[in-house]
Amino acid sequence: MNKYIIRAEAYKKKAKQIALDGLEKMKAEYDDVKEFYNDTRYDRYFNKMQKLETEIEETKEYLRETPVVKDVSTDQYKDYLRIKQLCKFINSNIDLWRQIYDYADRIFKKGRCVYV
Repeated sequence: MNKYIIRAEAYKKKAKQIALDGLEKMKAEYDDVKEFYNDTRYDRYFNKMQKLETEIEETKEYLRETPVVKDVSTDQYKDYLRIKQLCKFINSNIDLWRQIYDYADRIFKKGRCVYV
């Protein structure tokens, strides 16, 4: 292994350790906030709990070794591409109809044709 790969691996280990330490701190803080919320029922503690839950989930997702890949069959992917193409076509036609409406307003003013 060359020195750059060794440095990168060391950096990855260090980053994961920092994330693990942060995860433990967030879990401890979540438990404290949950106790405060159970005692007082203030919304600020509930909002803090929700924020910590999302941060904990994001950190767990980062620490997961294998990335999550959604399996899609080729037929589903073809359908996705067709729908995507259809959406582009519809959007371009909507723009076309807007332009036609603008030109019609310019040509026909007050019910009569101006350019004839």
